Amino acid sequence: MDFTGFSLPQILSLAGSLSSIVADISEVVVINMITAQIESRIPVKGAKGLNDITADNRGTVFVSDSELGNVIRIYHGKVSVYLSDLPGANGLKAIGKDLYNLTDGHLYKSSPGNRKAVPISAMIRFIISCLCHPFLKKSVIAYRLQNTQ
Repeated sequence: MDFTGFSLPQILSLAGSLSSIVADISEVVVINMITAQIESRIPVKGAKGLNDITADNRGTVFVSDSELGNVIRIYHGKVSVYLSDLPGANGLKAIGKDLYNLTDGHLYKSSPGNRKAVPISAMIRFIISCLCHPFLKKSVIAYRLQNTQ
C-alpha cells in the first residue's frame, strides 16, 4: 500500500472488515484493503494532531487529538468531540462499552451515556503497552490496575 499524500498516518485495521481506518493529523481516511483505494475522507474540523485511533464493538471510531487534548467520536460519518480537556490525549482502547484513554500520566475511562473521563490510575508503569495490545481483555486491565494502585 502506498501512503503517499499522508502526513503522519496512524492505522487501525478492523478485524473482519475489508477496510482500514487511518488518522492523519486533521482527517480520518477509510481505505479498502482489497483495492488499496481510499473509500472516504472524513475531515475533523479544527483538529491539530490526530494521533491514536480505536473502534468499539458498535463501529464507533474514536481518535485522539493530542495537540488539543480532545477525543473525537465518529459514528456513521458524523464527527463530534466526545471528550475534551485531556492534556496530551493519546493512547485509546475501546473494550466493550468502555473507552480507555491515556494522557500525560493518567489513565481515564469513559462509558456511553457518560461523556466524562473518570480517572482510573496515575500509575502507568505497564499501561502504555497494554492499551496498544490488540488482544487485550477487560479482565486483564482490571487485574493489572488493581495491582498497580
